[in-house]
Amino acid sequence: DARIEQNPTTRVDMSLNLDAADPQKSTAAFDPKEGGSFNYSTSFNLVDKAGKDVQLSLYFRKNGADTWDVYATANGVPVQGAAGSQIGTMSFATSPDGAGPPAVTRYAGAPAPVDDKRPQLTIDGTALATALNNTTLNKAKPAGVDYAFANVSIDLGGATQRAGDYLVGGSKQDGYPVGTLSSFNFDKAGVLTARYSNGQVRQTAQLALATFRNPQGLQPAGVNAWAESKDSGAKSMNVPGSGATGEIMAGALEESNVDVTAELVSLITAQRTYQANAQSIKTQDQVMQSFVNMR
Repeated sequence: DARIEQNPTTRVDMSLNLDAADPQKSTAAFDPKEGGSFNYSTSFNLVDKAGKDVQLSLYFRKNGADTWDVYATANGVPVQGAAGSQIGTMSFATSPDGAGPPAVTRYAGAPAPVDDKRPQLTIDGTALATALNNTTLNKAKPAGVDYAFANVSIDLGGATQRAGDYLVGGSKQDGYPVGTLSSFNFDKAGVLTARYSNGQVRQTAQLALATFRNPQGLQPAGVNAWAESKDSGAKSMNVPGSGATGEIMAGALEESNVDVTAELVSLITAQRTYQANAQSIKTQDQVMQSFVNMR
């Protein structure tokens, strides 16, 4: 397809390390605008149901030897949990070497995670949309724009607490906006892979190759095409590269099947034949001219 529809974010997978030697931040109330009220933060985009991007920021605030509170804002608007904008806690108490994964506690009333066997914090999509659509909270909300979100699970199974620098190894989310086809290619097995402007990659189709018991019996159909006939036998369809079929070579120019030497010899022979016939006609014309001139 030339277009792929949007998909709202429902899951974010994160990999990060929180410095175990960091001090606690338990004396001041959390404020996303005050860097001294949290230890670390990171941001990534969420996609709503209409394909619009919203920046979600997570804040990690150490409140014990092995415990971290997690807060969130979306486009600067607090994502409300049971304790203000706190969406839960992470605990590495059962992981003395800090290798994780952490145990997580979600705020009361939080929606169920995508995978309850993974340490996941969750964000209520309805509450998130309500906050973002509130122009008192979200002063940057464009006129006529409304947000609608699915529930979002944030997988923190890749989080560790080891002494060393704070590091975000990466984050991956399953949402994407509307995309248009930007390129495509075939592989050796004939699989058509389409790439879209929103970064999505889809395998959309696969070519099949036909083999015949007697290829010499195929019926010419013109324009370098051939058709099945009773002499060729019935076709046998196979995946490229399997059985007796060849492989697909995308982007390659097929070499001509013409024998240039043989064709050049045939051209010279035809030229000589033409010259001989032309000479015969010339001789006959001279004879006829002689008869006409006789008196």
